[in-house]
Amino acid sequence: RLREMETSENWEEKEEEFHLKQQRERSKIRIKQGRELPIDIVAKNLLLYQEYEDRKKAAENGYFPDDSTVLGDNIPMEVDEPYKILKNLNSAELKQIRKD
Repeated sequence: RLREMETSENWEEKEEEFHLKQQRERSKIRIKQGRELPIDIVAKNLLLYQEYEDRKKAAENGYFPDDSTVLGDNIPMEVDEPYKILKNLNSAELKQIRKD
């Protein structure tokens, strides 16, 4: 019984991780194609920061990845704080962000 619970928890964690990874990939695609949703605008800086950290870590280990970025070239960071982006959304858009 205990083993089943551990297996179930492990499976749930992997499933959650998979869904999060898929959500990130969908955001990247929408950003690259110029059809961002409000959640993508919020996520953009997180994606760019994670890429920066990954490149920094790789450089520390002597590996220098090519200059391409996960979001493509010339993707600017958002300068507005996330709450400012959310502040201007209507009710339907806020519900969609909560769902995402």
